[in-house]
Amino acid sequence: MLPDWYRDRVDERTRPEAAIELAADFLAAPEGERQAVRAAWDPHLTWTLPNPWRLACVDEDTGSPAERITAALVFQALAMSSGDERDAIVGLAILFNSAALARLDPFAVFERVAAAFPGREGDTFRRFAARRPEDRSLAAFLLSASAQEGGGFEIRPSW
Repeated sequence: MLPDWYRDRVDERTRPEAAIELAADFLAAPEGERQAVRAAWDPHLTWTLPNPWRLACVDEDTGSPAERITAALVFQALAMSSGDERDAIVGLAILFNSAALARLDPFAVFERVAAAFPGREGDTFRRFAARRPEDRSLAAFLLSASAQEGGGFEIRPSW
């Protein structure tokens, strides 16, 4: 049976805060509830997610950089359950580097979310974090970061 918090967040998924709230609820939930959510996850539902390029900016309207990065990681892991993990690698580079740019410990952020995803998703997060620094850098993925007037950094692709 799906937990009430999940059904509530699905009903509110067009609210920008709903993705951040779902991620917090998911990480705080017991494993049985997380398992039910993972099993029922519908990759075709449209959610209003934080802007992936501006996760490390402090002037965004919704949530702190830590909350936005964590939410993006949870949604990345949920999306990976129905797809090829190789499709997620650029997203993981953006998330890992956003955490570092936001002055968070990217290893701790990745591990916190990986711990809630036993199996392939969590393993993929751990493998990405364990890459050599030059293999998880922005430059390795043809990305760059620019300081923002409002504080923090925006990541930009060069492609």
